[in-house]
Amino acid sequence: MASSPHLGVTQPMLALARAAPYAALMIVAAYLYWLATQFEFPVVPGRLGPDAWPKIVLGLLLLTCAAGLVQSFRQGGQHADGSPAAPGRTALPGDIEIEEDLGPSRYGLVAMGFALFLAYPVALEYLGFPIATFLLMVLFMLVGQWRNIAAILLTSLIGTVVLFYIFRGIVYVSLPLGVGPFQSFTLWLPQLLRMT
Repeated sequence: MASSPHLGVTQPMLALARAAPYAALMIVAAYLYWLATQFEFPVVPGRLGPDAWPKIVLGLLLLTCAAGLVQSFRQGGQHADGSPAAPGRTALPGDIEIEEDLGPSRYGLVAMGFALFLAYPVALEYLGFPIATFLLMVLFMLVGQWRNIAAILLTSLIGTVVLFYIFRGIVYVSLPLGVGPFQSFTLWLPQLLRMT
């Protein structure tokens, strides 16, 4: 059984270490998905409810985690391109070459990206679809290291309006309204877009 000569760590142990973050995220996503199934709302025949969007996002996250788990156990001691890892060191998902080590940690960026998607379904209930989606897009691009703030804000604004128009005006999805002033904004936006 292969192991790291310096640490005495076996390949199965390293595979489990690689798989642990995916498993943890999968458990959290499954719990949030279960919570989304508990939403109480008036059912309108022929229209999706406000639980549809969180379920879609969490379902995609569950699929991503499942793929990550499979890849963690299949990869073994190889780099992402299939080349064998250097002696004494087993490659992990997201490993970067030495010349790239000065940049931000990819593990940290991936963790922040996952955290945003985990927080999104919760934010939907309090902030409503437009504001929660706008903030998700802005923060996700910042995590992705975009540095042009004007482009980030414009892209997020256009993306949010387009998604809102598609789901509310074309598909007739009952989107989360939010609470308090956020609910008022969500109800005012269709008037602004002449959707009513």
